[in-house]
Amino acid sequence: MQSKLKAIMVAGGFALLSVILPPVSLLSSATVALVTLRLGTMEGLTLMLYSMLALAVIGSLSLGNYRFALIFALMFWLPAWIMAVLLRLSRQLALTVEASVILGIVGVVGFYWIEDEPSAIWQQLLSKMIPDDAAFESMHTVMASYSHYMTGSFAAGIVFILLFGLFLARWWQALLYNPGGFKREYLSLKTSRMMASVTLVIFAVALLSKVPEVIWNVLIVFFVLYAFIGTAVLHCLSAASKNSKVWIGILYIILLVIPHAMFLAVAMGVLDPWLNLRNKISNSTDA
Repeated sequence: MQSKLKAIMVAGGFALLSVILPPVSLLSSATVALVTLRLGTMEGLTLMLYSMLALAVIGSLSLGNYRFALIFALMFWLPAWIMAVLLRLSRQLALTVEASVILGIVGVVGFYWIEDEPSAIWQQLLSKMIPDDAAFESMHTVMASYSHYMTGSFAAGIVFILLFGLFLARWWQALLYNPGGFKREYLSLKTSRMMASVTLVIFAVALLSKVPEVIWNVLIVFFVLYAFIGTAVLHCLSAASKNSKVWIGILYIILLVIPHAMFLAVAMGVLDPWLNLRNKISNSTDA
């Protein structure tokens, strides 16, 4: 926020560091999103282009390869910038989250449209990660089965990283200019009954009949949307109880330690448009 040069150093620096520590790529994309949210569309675009140029120069001098800058920009900075622009213009976090999920779904459908058998591609990639040995035969079988859902899982992972980076940027913005603003915004996150109804219909059809593989992969991307919404609902419910800080802490520990607990959050997120639990409890956003 102090200068364009510092923003370029932060965005580009974390991008380089992500080669060793991939999770810090979130900090780089969040930097682009923060500048876009606060200073505007063109400032965010300028930061992205200058950072890409700096990264390309460093990559060429140190590695003899400038392509890393282009790949990083397309995978992290450009999506973060697009989502930040949408959030800045709409001022609706829910709409931005839905748009990112829809973008992920379009990616899944597009991949299945381009490739006849995406699972075969994933199986080939996954098999290279496992030694071709009898001791690992059962793992090869598991990977062969999982490969049918890798397209949706990969898209869901990208959407999750994109949204997490956007949330981080929004949180930074709130800390600097609107303390507590992101908390209120996130805890009120919800989707429409139409979106939830479409999801339930797709899920019911998938369960009750033989549907193309792409349908299950689309549902995996929807998982991200309702995981965020359901977590916000559960947070509010925990905040309304006695010793709210303790229960909120326990909630997030359970969600992190027990992966299957996330299915409860997803269920809460899907049913939220009808249950509307957050409006039925008092002081839901004050904890």
